[in-house]
Amino acid sequence: MSEELMSDVLIAMDADPDLPEKASYLVFGALQGDDELDQELDSETHERPARPEAAASVPAVRAFLSRIDVEGFRGVGAKARLDLMPGPGLTVISGRNGCGKSTFAEALEVALTSGSYRWKNRTGAVWTESWRNLHQKQTTGIRVQLAIEGQGVTTVGADWTPDASLSGLTSWVQRRGPGGTLGQKEAGLTSLGWVDELESFRPFLSYDELSALLSKPSDLYKALAPILGLQQIADAIQRLKDRAKALSTSKTLAADRLKVIKPQLDGHPDERAQQAFALVRKRAIDLEAVSALITGATPPDDQGVLSLLGRLSRLTSPEPQALAQAVADFKRAVATQAEIQKEAAGIGARRLALLQSALDIHAEDGDGDCPVCGSGRIDDSWAAKVRTELEQETELTRRINQTKAQYAAAIRQLNGLITQPPAELSSDVPSGLQASQIRAQKAWRSWVELKTPEDIAAAGPLLLEELSAALDVLRSQSLAEIESRQDIWQPLAVELGAWLAEARKAEEVQPKLAEVVAARDWLDGHEKELRERRMQPMATRTKEIWAQLRHESNVDIDNVVLKGSGNQRKVEFPASVDGEKTAGLAVMSQGELNALALAVFLPKATMADSPFGFVVIDDPVQAMDPAKVDGLARVLQAAAEKRQVVVLTHDDRLPEAVRRLDIEATLLQVHREANSVVAVREVTDPALYHLADARAVASDNNLDEVVRRRVIPELCRMSLEARCREVYFTRCFKAGRSRVEVEDVWSDARETSPRLALAVDLAPDQLTPWLNQRGHRRIALGVCTSAVHRGLEGDPHRAISQVEEMLRDLEKHRGN
Repeated sequence: MSEELMSDVLIAMDADPDLPEKASYLVFGALQGDDELDQELDSETHERPARPEAAASVPAVRAFLSRIDVEGFRGVGAKARLDLMPGPGLTVISGRNGCGKSTFAEALEVALTSGSYRWKNRTGAVWTESWRNLHQKQTTGIRVQLAIEGQGVTTVGADWTPDASLSGLTSWVQRRGPGGTLGQKEAGLTSLGWVDELESFRPFLSYDELSALLSKPSDLYKALAPILGLQQIADAIQRLKDRAKALSTSKTLAADRLKVIKPQLDGHPDERAQQAFALVRKRAIDLEAVSALITGATPPDDQGVLSLLGRLSRLTSPEPQALAQAVADFKRAVATQAEIQKEAAGIGARRLALLQSALDIHAEDGDGDCPVCGSGRIDDSWAAKVRTELEQETELTRRINQTKAQYAAAIRQLNGLITQPPAELSSDVPSGLQASQIRAQKAWRSWVELKTPEDIAAAGPLLLEELSAALDVLRSQSLAEIESRQDIWQPLAVELGAWLAEARKAEEVQPKLAEVVAARDWLDGHEKELRERRMQPMATRTKEIWAQLRHESNVDIDNVVLKGSGNQRKVEFPASVDGEKTAGLAVMSQGELNALALAVFLPKATMADSPFGFVVIDDPVQAMDPAKVDGLARVLQAAAEKRQVVVLTHDDRLPEAVRRLDIEATLLQVHREANSVVAVREVTDPALYHLADARAVASDNNLDEVVRRRVIPELCRMSLEARCREVYFTRCFKAGRSRVEVEDVWSDARETSPRLALAVDLAPDQLTPWLNQRGHRRIALGVCTSAVHRGLEGDPHRAISQVEEMLRDLEKHRGN
């Protein structure tokens, strides 16, 4: 992160007391990189950077163009060379369409970037196969010689094998060492260190790119953001967005799952689903309650169907073995009681009492006669015998009592097996269980109606068998119903479990997510403030350039504004048209749009941080109103004070404006001969340049005679019209006439004769006397008019000399 950016961020943070401390550390981490951000997210301790001291700006090391060599590429066949003065200054390279001048500009772009704006979106064989020159297919290469401050000469090369595609080039860099020795070629372009700079400070502007520069305001924003120092903030915001998105994944997944689950829970027949629905529909969901419901830690409601089914599935009747044992014990107790009673029936109770009284008398009075019969003897022998009988009778009594107790226990045991029907048999059950429930109710009522032990012993086994069978069916159906409900509930429980896992993750990362969101939102808001401050100098320069280029335009650019966020970022040009506010791009002509694009490009390409000491602009004059050409010349002059400005144009208006405005510049002309032979030479007078070309054609003995006699008149016409335009414009401007007016008059005079009349300041119908004043004049005009259509007759060299003489005649008409 640059110190300037760090300082700006710290100042903004100090001014914002609402920014959480943790979020401020995340901002710095995000500005530095992914690893630093992750470290801040995971760390418990943080250290805030100190505000850096203001540092003096250090100019970037600059590279200037020294030479461009092209061979076999686009319009250049045999090797052609463009020499340039490496250093600040203006160079204007002109030439007619198709002469090969733009090839030099595109070759430079391809050599430095391994690509071309012109070709990047082209598809189809007509484009992908036509980049190689038709007259030189075996050898294709580009050499760009750079003069880099502090490093000397560096050559960048691009070569293609005969079967390579445009993108299949081999790039290399070669530096010249001390004493002029050449170093080893370094493969690729990375050693130049300009990967990002070529994107940010792109120093080339073709006409295709000029026309498209403002077509997508979002793309223009992307181009401006890096050079304004906003790319780090944009990257940091994206990092924070990525972390927020990652931390929000669980919350998002949980929300998405819940959207699917809720409709399934709502109205579901299973009471657990209903309980779950009641929980998850709340704003603050009790995750532990949902977890307990899923795992079964929360028992179902006692009043619920599931609880009833559970109780029904556990209903049991008395065990048949228990009934059989109780009946057997009862019958045994009855039989034992009968036997004891029969045995006891032979002994009267009064006899036993009498014998006990006799024993008592004997104990008190000793041996004696029987007090009852008087004949018997009561003695010790009799007493021992009677005592034995009494002991036997006492044992019998104990047995009788025991039998009575056993009988009572048997009756209790039997009665204990008779219980009232459970409440579950009277509860509302699912319809599928109702028949079995009624059958079990009837069987249980029959069982309960057994009133006596004898009834139980007699009818109990059969009734119990019927009750057990009915309960077996009811239990089986209850379990089946539970299982059926569980089959329906289980998938929902699984889905709830998956949702619960994501919901717990979301709950766990919520504090960290809140910090990341706070950092993201703060930095996003700060980006807007920062980009406005950083944009202001460039906006001011763009408005200044537009003011020079907008001559005669009623569109006034008020500002250049970076707007939007995320994928909606764009550049807007608030403007005024005759005092009314409007969107600038919407009301501009194509020429005005091109002029504005140039006003945006130059400040961007010439920023102080750019390592490129040059800018190359191809055909900026196209679609530009004549009145704006002078402004363009002045703009280029200002840019050339600190940069090497190379402009290529097919339009003579820019070189003419440079000469007329006395702007210091190097004027070059590109000339294309047969078989794509391209030559570059310095020119000061376009009229003499075209005439020189005509002489070269006249002297070419290898040229077809028909072609020669067609080409020479056209070159002579171009030479004469160039001189006429120069003379007419110079005289008018010296007289203070409007540029627009002068351009309009010239454009309306579409043919050579009317233009000659303008140059000599005569009406077209007054031109004949002037032509007749000197014999060569009429001949020269015929060469430049009728001969253009029917071909040149007579000696070509003499014809050219006649035209040259007319050029000298026109000089006196420039005005004072």
